[in-house]
Amino acid sequence: MAKKEYTEQELEAILNSFDGIEKANPAPFLYTRLMARMKAEDDNVWSRIFQFITRPVFAVGIALVFLLINIYILLNQFSGSGEQTEDSTQIVALEYNSLTSTIYDNNAETP
Repeated sequence: MAKKEYTEQELEAILNSFDGIEKANPAPFLYTRLMARMKAEDDNVWSRIFQFITRPVFAVGIALVFLLINIYILLNQFSGSGEQTEDSTQIVALEYNSLTSTIYDNNAETP
């Protein structure tokens, strides 16, 4: 792309175009209208729910509920009879051993 070269008259016209510029002023009551709109958004049901959920007390409470549920499940799992746990462990071990095979087991030749 070639640079456009301006003539002396064009440069003067560009520089003079900035002479009449004034500071921009906001419309009257703009701040009041913005504040009213932001307050109306705060009164929304979803924003109230979000504000409640993001409170630290609520988050800690939910974490404690999950922790208590986990402790309850763990205690009930280990409170069962020892024989039942041992039997299920044996079954899982047998299934694991039957499912695992090596490359040599698949290609084994019978003598």
